[in-house]
Amino acid sequence: MIWAEVADFKGKQMVVDGYISELDRARAEEEYRIWAWQYGESQMMYLRSIEGTKK
Repeated sequence: MIWAEVADFKGKQMVVDGYISELDRARAEEEYRIWAWQYGESQMMYLRSIEGTKK
């Protein structure tokens, strides 16, 4: 459940920065976990990254 982990990890920084309250962050994380556990069937992720180096 990567998005629940993101809500836990990055969401706390959003609380510190004033974008969301801790109550709303915690509620969103919990509601997502419940939804994923009860109704979620699959999740597919596609990650593309680029790495560059300066010479």
